Amino acid sequence: MDILSTTCSPPEYFLLENVAGFVNSPPHTLLLSTLASRSYYYQQFSLSPIQFGLPNSRTRYFCVARLSAPVVSPTTFISAPPPVSPTTATATKTATSDDVGENSIISYIPTSTYFSGSEPARSPLPLSSFLESDDELSSTSPKPDTTPTSPTLTPPHPYSLPEKVLRQAGRLIDIKLPSDCTSNCFTKGYGHWVEGSGSVLQTNLSAASSTERTYESLTPLALRYFTPREIARLHGFPDSFRLNFEGSGGRGRSVMSGGGGNGKGSKKA
Repeated sequence: MDILSTTCSPPEYFLLENVAGFVNSPPHTLLLSTLASRSYYYQQFSLSPIQFGLPNSRTRYFCVARLSAPVVSPTTFISAPPPVSPTTATATKTATSDDVGENSIISYIPTSTYFSGSEPARSPLPLSSFLESDDELSSTSPKPDTTPTSPTLTPPHPYSLPEKVLRQAGRLIDIKLPSDCTSNCFTKGYGHWVEGSGSVLQTNLSAASSTERTYESLTPLALRYFTPREIARLHGFPDSFRLNFEGSGGRGRSVMSGGGGNGKGSKKA
């Protein structure tokens, strides 16, 4: 913000993404006052992949700004200086239907009051639509480095949860089925921390889940981590998107999960 407030050549466009808790924080207040002082037009959004048909809960704050006056285009902005109360995609205090052109950014966001798409916002797809096939897993997975956690896995799945996780932190695991249409936010602690770092997948669908969450009750479920490629898909990246994480196990999961959470009070995997 110091550079933006003092530079002689401020950028024409500005984009910021942050965690949902950024809203109404002192840095957020500073951001809006700085944008106003430099005569930026801006819009703010709180968006989650769920709104775009992706089965992952990951609410993030976005601010897009333009230095020049708004025009009728996909980069049209609603809010103008001076700074105003934060707006979201579903409830904005600064815009009316008369203010929003059909090409405004907010009109492209599903679930927005001003969404102008030809099709209604779609419901999230099931997780099964984002999972790697057996052939994909065999070509990208790291060699197994854990002991078998279930008699149903022969050989053990390369992303199986280690026995120590099932024994020490079983009650904290968020378990999802392939048919589920949601998953918890993946954080950079995924694969290292258990609580609040992301969901795991139950692969033995014939086993019944138990509320006891003991090692004996969790073992038959054949739980595994989501792979780096699956996490990338859940974040909206196409399969053409490549990073040097294929086959890197925990490192790849951490790269794709990014920030947004912490391991405070969580069990380490």
